[in-house]
Amino acid sequence: MMYEYGLGVAQDYAQAAQLYRKSADQGYSSAEFSLGLCYVHGKGVPQDYAQALYWYGKAADQNNPDAMVNLGILYHNGKGVEQDEKKAFEYFRRAAEAGSPDAQLRIGMDYEDGAQGLKRDLGAAAEWLRKSAEQGNVASQFNLAMLLHDQPEEVYYWLGLAAPHLKGDPLAKTIQIRNLAAGILGPDKCMEIEARVKRWQAEHPVLP
Repeated sequence: MMYEYGLGVAQDYAQAAQLYRKSADQGYSSAEFSLGLCYVHGKGVPQDYAQALYWYGKAADQNNPDAMVNLGILYHNGKGVEQDEKKAFEYFRRAAEAGSPDAQLRIGMDYEDGAQGLKRDLGAAAEWLRKSAEQGNVASQFNLAMLLHDQPEEVYYWLGLAAPHLKGDPLAKTIQIRNLAAGILGPDKCMEIEARVKRWQAEHPVLP
């Protein structure tokens, strides 16, 4: 990883890929996933989606949720394999159940939209979005607030967590909606929720 990101050494993708392979060959799932990424982006190795699919698959077999998500993306886009939305969804669901916030967002939105052959279920959508939002996924925090638009406390709380990570039009929209919720809640309730937001932020610091 230090060679890949140039931390303390000159950045060297070839050396990074070589070390990932040595680790992946010993069955370490994080290295299998990282080697798959190298093949997707052509970092230190020739770009090869079929090889990426192979290494992601090895990591997914060990329940690596990030590998499951990326396998789902390859099947969704038909990269290195024939496009297969059903298989993509299966990987996204497995990743969501394994705790991936990105996969939980996808599953939540699928339930909200009634996509991927699912019956539209706003309760299930909120459940998956909440799991993702609680892990700090900004898109899930925003979408959960929109889904729970008739619950001003939820709207004010989740948009309070999302706002520091937004800019431009999304931030302007967030502030506008949050101000509307504040008008319904009143200052005392808003102060209470702001304290919850600050507690969450203190418990989940953003790493540099």
